[in-house]
Amino acid sequence: MKNLFLPIITVSGLLIGSCSSEDVNNEPSAAPAVETPSPILETYNLDSSSTLHWMGYEAENKEGHNHAGSVAIKSGSVGTTDGNITSGKFVIGMNEISYDSGASNGGAVSPDNEIAGKVLGHFTDSSFLNNLAVQEATFTILNSDENSVNGELEFNGSVVAVSIPGKVSVEENNMTFDSTFNLDLSAASPYLAESGWKIEMKLSLIASK
Repeated sequence: MKNLFLPIITVSGLLIGSCSSEDVNNEPSAAPAVETPSPILETYNLDSSSTLHWMGYEAENKEGHNHAGSVAIKSGSVGTTDGNITSGKFVIGMNEISYDSGASNGGAVSPDNEIAGKVLGHFTDSSFLNNLAVQEATFTILNSDENSVNGELEFNGSVVAVSIPGKVSVEENNMTFDSTFNLDLSAASPYLAESGWKIEMKLSLIASK
């Protein structure tokens, strides 16, 4: 009898053990926790060595009839998220415009030329820049992509959408951004809207943390 019950007990034990093992394996395992890294937010402040140059020229006659100079960037900063520009604001001194060089009817125009004085005086006209009454313009960055920084320029009661082509370079604590682009101010200047003159800007931005 002992020999008869021994195999039965052994088989029963194996079945019970198998069932217990299956019960344990069927229990769902907890998924490992996934940590989402926090975005890296940084602010770069404008360096005084940044420059903004302008050139106004007659359409279809850029080389023969133009005027060029610079305008002051009074203050500003750029915000980045994970290395991408996501915000920023700059104040431009429209009453701090200089005349550097130009060409009129094929002849060179120097800063002390009478024509240069007329051009700077023309900027004060209410139909042009009106820069004595409206002494500042504000550029606000809205977003950026791989090829441009996009924002809005507020000046003389108008808001102008501006897309500035170029790529940002960041090395350690410094940021640089260089671009040459066309600026359409016809919405803010009746003179520009009627005359057909164009504006080209050249920006060299340097900022640091």
